[in-house]
Amino acid sequence: MSFRACLVLFALLGTAQTAAAARVEILEGENYDLVASTSRGLRLRFENPDLVFRVGGRVQGDFAFFDSDETDLDPDARLRRGRIYLSGRIEDDFRFKLERELAPERGEWRNVWAQYKPNGRISFKVGNFVAPFGLEQIMSSNLTTFMERSLSGAIAPSFQSGGRFDTNGRFGDRKSRNRWTFAMSAGAEPMGQRSDDLHKSEHWSVVTRATYAPIAKRRMVVHFGGAAEYRDVLGGDTYSISTRTESSLGPRLLRTGNLSNVDSVVSAGAEAAALFGPVLVQGEYSQSFLQRGNGREDASLGGGYVQASWVVTGERRDYARSTGVFGGLTPRHDWGAIELAARYSVLDLEDGAVDGGEASDITLGVNWYIRTNLRLMFNYVRVDAEQESTGASDDPQIFQLRAQLFF
Repeated sequence: MSFRACLVLFALLGTAQTAAAARVEILEGENYDLVASTSRGLRLRFENPDLVFRVGGRVQGDFAFFDSDETDLDPDARLRRGRIYLSGRIEDDFRFKLERELAPERGEWRNVWAQYKPNGRISFKVGNFVAPFGLEQIMSSNLTTFMERSLSGAIAPSFQSGGRFDTNGRFGDRKSRNRWTFAMSAGAEPMGQRSDDLHKSEHWSVVTRATYAPIAKRRMVVHFGGAAEYRDVLGGDTYSISTRTESSLGPRLLRTGNLSNVDSVVSAGAEAAALFGPVLVQGEYSQSFLQRGNGREDASLGGGYVQASWVVTGERRDYARSTGVFGGLTPRHDWGAIELAARYSVLDLEDGAVDGGEASDITLGVNWYIRTNLRLMFNYVRVDAEQESTGASDDPQIFQLRAQLFF
């Protein structure tokens, strides 16, 4: 996406604040209706049988400029994400989704799955989906507090192709709200393509996540969770971990390169969060243990983050008790809602023979929610990194903006 095109995108989305949420009924019959909405996309619904189909998508345009250090960086702009999807529901039990990424150099399938949900506590899913690992990683990019996920997200498995089981429940009193969730998935690299895997490996893996919320009220939530992945890297294939400095346009300062003779990888993560009305505090720590053959030394690589956000205008983020994930917020004012946020994250990719570098980032953010699905974001990132190739420090500062719309 060109610099000029990205600026146009920002201007168009910025002026969208003047447009009220619209819902237009296009067609209506005895047994069906077709509705277009600026917040929910295009919906076709049949009453008998009970069928619902939706078409929607997301667009995220980024612009960044830099105070460079060792690496020369020029101002740049790009279409970060541009996705379109078709989803549907058949009766109350079956759901599906087909989602395609249209951004340049990112043209690939994302969510492609079918789900059977016999009741509100159990679901089965097959296809291509986000593996259940971590709190931040499984949260939609439409709803994340910052423009990019933390440095430690580089350890998570991301998308997986296979099957998944989810359940949730409560303890004790049947009238109490859901308190715990459990998810398990098993499969291989996303859509059978090693190139689409975050760690560039041919493998099969099992991923689990469990959460518990001792307090789960509308304006107060206390949340704990843990996740684990076992990955069998087929044929001693290569495995890698790399990440940019919390900017899609920033440099990729941390990378292990393709580590050979990796037999298996065990990753574990812990998460905690607390919501007090408009204030949300959360943190995670993840560690990956690489078992290597052919006389290669094993390695342990890890990182984590802590962050806090405050919705100045008083709104609160939602919490889904059935999945153990925080969602977005709905502005109460005609002009929207304002959120302030800060994060400190670290990632260490150095252990034994592995020299992928290490870094810590301080990120400050301001989010303007013009509507629930329309947001302008500003992030300032202060990077303190040691490059893997030379061992020299590289400490750029990043100033970046995003215009985002989803439906």
